[in-house]
Amino acid sequence: MVVGSLGVGCYASEQLLKPDPSQEAGYEVEVLGSREENVELSATTNAQRIGTYGLEWAEGYGQVESILNSDESEITREFHPIWGIPEPGDALLDSWAFPHDPERAFGMEYEEIQVTSELGELPAWYVEGTKDTWMIFVHGHGTDRGEGLRILPTIVEQGFPSLVMTYRNDAEAPKSPDGLYHLGQTEWRDLEGVATERGAGELRVHLR
Repeated sequence: MVVGSLGVGCYASEQLLKPDPSQEAGYEVEVLGSREENVELSATTNAQRIGTYGLEWAEGYGQVESILNSDESEITREFHPIWGIPEPGDALLDSWAFPHDPERAFGMEYEEIQVTSELGELPAWYVEGTKDTWMIFVHGHGTDRGEGLRILPTIVEQGFPSLVMTYRNDAEAPKSPDGLYHLGQTEWRDLEGVATERGAGELRVHLR
């Protein structure tokens, strides 16, 4: 029994730490129709998720908010287009709720840079600031740098130079030797020296 428990625990741990490149960055939904201020989605569990979500489709992006009406076949939600109006068809809801770069999300000027690490080059978004203290945004488990977009405007408005970066085992970044997440135990080395190489006087890390 003890051996069996250990085996299950090891398997579960490996599944938790193993990146899944096939994992969708959102929840599948079907758009049935739309107007400028609301969108109709098929009545599924994903379409009924409470909160503000991004709605991404092939030719555009917007935000869905409150549920205005629902029945067995259709859910109508408040909709704010960012670009484009969705046609009927497949789409994704994502919890970031913003298009996946600072310019599309906020009209914010940024630079796409490559950060040097012991494993290779790591893509990052860099936004200039006036202060000596830099902010580096570190995303959570099983996601990517887009997770930092929600808080980015608040930090940039205060004048902090900011890096929103990838690190080992992200889809855009090099893999670790064992191909597993280490929940910060090794990933911290991808952050070390990043800002100081570009002239930062002090470094703070924002964890998501």
